[in-house]
Amino acid sequence: MTRRRDILVVEDDASMRELISSSLADAGFRVNATTVKTACHLTAMKADAIVVAINSPKSTRVDLIEMLRKQFPSSTLVAISGYFPASTPARGALAAELGVDRTLPKPLRMDRLIDVVTELTGAAQDCP
Repeated sequence: MTRRRDILVVEDDASMRELISSSLADAGFRVNATTVKTACHLTAMKADAIVVAINSPKSTRVDLIEMLRKQFPSSTLVAISGYFPASTPARGALAAELGVDRTLPKPLRMDRLIDVVTELTGAAQDCP
């Protein structure tokens, strides 16, 4: 079950960042995790996918998403937030509006996140 895809987790909440990181690592991904502030300074890092927390109901952090798109143009982005309605489809208008590939509401189901990251990175093709 070697997925060996590089995932960047951008989450300011330390416990959530650790939970997401360890869940993805346990699923076979190589994970780097950082805060929003530190993510702005990353330059020499590879990421097949980025899981980014959007923590404000008013702001969609479009500036952060745009910055990540510029720094990691070939990466897919998954936005997570407690402010997304639970009924929000992973693909759809909200994802398009935010400029991300998928959205997932919190509370986050780790199995769902792993499925989305696996699909977006093509990691399932690497598994026997």
